[in-house]
Amino acid sequence: PRNWDDTLARLLENLSGFVGADGAALVLRPAPDAPFAPRQTWQWGDSPWDKVLLHLEEAHAARREEGEAEVFQLKPGDDAKRSVTALPLEHMGMGFGYLLLLGLDAGATDGDLHAFLKAVQVILAEELAAAQMLDRMRELSIFNARVLETVQSGIWVVDEQARTIYCNRIAREMLSGLPHE
Repeated sequence: PRNWDDTLARLLENLSGFVGADGAALVLRPAPDAPFAPRQTWQWGDSPWDKVLLHLEEAHAARREEGEAEVFQLKPGDDAKRSVTALPLEHMGMGFGYLLLLGLDAGATDGDLHAFLKAVQVILAEELAAAQMLDRMRELSIFNARVLETVQSGIWVVDEQARTIYCNRIAREMLSGLPHE
């Protein structure tokens, strides 16, 4: 995840500059049942995130009920001076988080800019889905390797040319005649 910090910061900076926003934030769930939290921000300042996130989820739920869960505006709290444009990041029915743009004109999200933001929304959601799937595959791979290493049977997997693809601890001991350290 740290490898993405600089890339995400530059993405948020360039996107903000291009669309005329004062700042931007990528808000994600760190785990499926965890609350949303800022993953990366650019010129967002010390915003009261609990207020923003509370209003964000309420506004998004209301938009869903109306059948309009695309790009929407919210003003988190009565004391908020600037509005927030929210782009829900969803892919195949799964909600990953939000891309937030601070201080973007409500009228600015019409026409071509709306189409551009929609494209960014779709691409970012797909990338998040792919990254999440890759994480799951890595976790599953690690789990499978642990299981195969702890079984008390020898497992030796070869390909069509009889090249070893996998050999667990017991199989290595059986094949070499030496105990594995």
